Amino acid sequence: MTLQLGDGLPEVNADRLLLHRLIYIATESALLCIAPGGNIRLETKADGQQVVFHLISDEQFIAEDDLELIYQDFELLGKRFRKPGPALALFHTRQIAELLRGRSDVDYSPEGGYCFTYTFPAAD
Repeated sequence: MTLQLGDGLPEVNADRLLLHRLIYIATESALLCIAPGGNIRLETKADGQQVVFHLISDEQFIAEDDLELIYQDFELLGKRFRKPGPALALFHTRQIAELLRGRSDVDYSPEGGYCFTYTFPAAD
């Protein structure tokens, strides 16, 4: 796993415990799903009045048809993941992001895996 922190990041206007929990859940879920030797990268950057976290994997571990379903409550996708459990965890990351007045998205990464993006308002 690699970590890339942006320079001059503003503080996030959010509960630190919930923000920590979101990053932990998302990172743990990705680490549980990638194959040995796979890589996860966590990047942060400022984007105007927002702070953006990208969790990027270098391999796909979610069935393509299920990508849009991962944030829906009670979607049991565990049989299509390498290991069971991440689907519910990813649902919780979206819930936490919304509680913190942020948002959560997923798309394909240039490395051939996924890019989970969490965006939060910067503190004033």
